Amino acid sequence: LVKYARNYLAEEYRSRCTIENQSVVSLNFPDETFDFVIMCLVLEHLPKPLDALNEVKRVLKNGGRVILINNDFDFHPRTFPNIPELSDLYTAYCTARTEEGGNPVIGRQLPNLLATAGFSDIWFEAVTAQNTLQGDKAFSRSEGAGIALKLVRSGHLKSEVYDRLASQWSNMLQYPDHAMVRILFVAGGVKSYF
Repeated sequence: LVKYARNYLAEEYRSRCTIENQSVVSLNFPDETFDFVIMCLVLEHLPKPLDALNEVKRVLKNGGRVILINNDFDFHPRTFPNIPELSDLYTAYCTARTEEGGNPVIGRQLPNLLATAGFSDIWFEAVTAQNTLQGDKAFSRSEGAGIALKLVRSGHLKSEVYDRLASQWSNMLQYPDHAMVRILFVAGGVKSYF
């Protein structure tokens, strides 16, 4: 992603941005540098998400805002017709992510984490996507075979479940009124002046 950003963004917005590759728990920026920070799909991968939020708070100016966007795999994409194997896939993903020290259901905890980190004016909402509005391609990219195959290779997902899932996904796409829905959780807060 860093390479992609450097190639795409640097060309498109060369004079307006820089691309940094740093640890979110140890940023190389002075205190109170930014007015706004957005963290998209980051916290679920961290063993200590509060360390990241405290570091974000440090680099935010007083009155600065943070926006968090995260998954909660209990609310991950569902389809019509239903594909039962999606539950197996998400259970396997949650197990693997938890073993790596992450929290794949952190989306529901975003307001709690912001409050614990000392942010004020906290808000929380769910954002949904549906294929009739966003198109099938967006779902195929986000739900592609890459993660599922990694789970098969690591032993978290049985290959026969993957095979059924792939077949049913293909069948679902052929259904005239098929539907896919995804929910992400978004929360925000303000670094208080006090």
